[in-house]
Amino acid sequence: MARRTSAWLLTLSLVAVLPPIIERRPNWGMGGASGASRAEEQTPALTSLAGALQAADPADRARAACELGMRGTDAIAQIPSLIALLADDARVESLECGDHDRDGGNWTIGGEPQQCLTSPAREAARALSRIGTKAIQPLMTALGDVRATMRRYAAIALGMLDHRSDGPPVQRLVASLGDGDWQVRRSVVWALGEVGTTTVVQPVAARLKDEHPRVREMAARGLSELEDQRSVSALIDAVKDSEWMVRREVVHALGELKSRTAVSTLADRLTNDEHPRVRNMAAWALGEIEDHSGAPALRAALKDREPDVRKQAAWALGEIEDAESVDALVGALQGDESADARQMAAWALGEIESPKSVAGLIAALSDKDAEVRDMTAWALGEIESPAAIDALIGALRDTEWKVRAKAAWAIGEIADQRAAEALSASLKDEHPEVRKMAAWALAEVTDH
Repeated sequence: MARRTSAWLLTLSLVAVLPPIIERRPNWGMGGASGASRAEEQTPALTSLAGALQAADPADRARAACELGMRGTDAIAQIPSLIALLADDARVESLECGDHDRDGGNWTIGGEPQQCLTSPAREAARALSRIGTKAIQPLMTALGDVRATMRRYAAIALGMLDHRSDGPPVQRLVASLGDGDWQVRRSVVWALGEVGTTTVVQPVAARLKDEHPRVREMAARGLSELEDQRSVSALIDAVKDSEWMVRREVVHALGELKSRTAVSTLADRLTNDEHPRVRNMAAWALGEIEDHSGAPALRAALKDREPDVRKQAAWALGEIEDAESVDALVGALQGDESADARQMAAWALGEIESPKSVAGLIAALSDKDAEVRDMTAWALGEIESPAAIDALIGALRDTEWKVRAKAAWAIGEIADQRAAEALSASLKDEHPEVRKMAAWALAEVTDH
């Protein structure tokens, strides 16, 4: 059975203003020209861009850095100037440059898209990462600069390099974990999560006890990126952090690691955490782990006061395919005040495919919300119970064409000849998708 979970998977991004990870390229050359002719062609442009790094307008400085980065190794001579620009954190509202739309002009806060501010320092970090290995030593040196902004963006640039390593750059980043500036520590932890190997798990895990919550939050994120089960115990210890954003990220990391040893801890967060976004994440994590021992807490969460938590709990039970939760999910389908939660309950019942849910699903074909009725028809098609045929025939007359089309699909999945006449009538439906699905379903029905 095809899995239909991606539409409901949570996405998570941190509040920290960090650059998106770019598509790394060893050389951003200019097509098929020879190296000598390309250099001759670009020399005037490079000279102009190098001068623009000193422009009065920060947007011009940022744009020049970006354009230099687009030239990759052809901009090696400008590494010192770009390094100097790492200390220039003047905010720039927007920037049109190269392929920014592709490599991340937008970032997200808590899953909500936001237009991303940039700066000359940010664009310099991006450019240095594109230039590649020749920039590594200067960036390592910049980590020792007296200016915190330069240290921060040097760490970011090293984090945007294109491979994981235990080499000198990672060792230098580890040494910077004790930096006196919390923003530098946060960026260093982020970088280690991107380019470090499992050898940095312990020092990154130690930052879960950092004095600043943003660093602790980033440490949890870094551990999820490193994907090492040895971090589970440290994450479990951090799950009761005083800051809800840290707890949420810790819970997310445990879900990413799919650690069964964390199920009871996650169940406790789902039941007892005061913040709904932590409870929501705990439900997601339990669904990711897919351990039936988490089902009782998820069933209880179907009555959480927050509709998003109830919806996530239903999703998780569907992921686990917990047959013991059918009655609770039918109850949510029939009684939850949130249409989103009812829709997810229907989806979960379709994933579980228990005949026990058919009666409840049939009743939900009359739900006031069309999306719920659509998902309910899908679930009945997944279960393939002939007992649903009469109700699905009725749904062929639903006011919403999507529901009618889904009902036709479900009838085709069940392949019950009793529906042949109704499907024939649907061949004249006003909507082409309904007619198309009815034709397919009629062929399925007549073949049996």
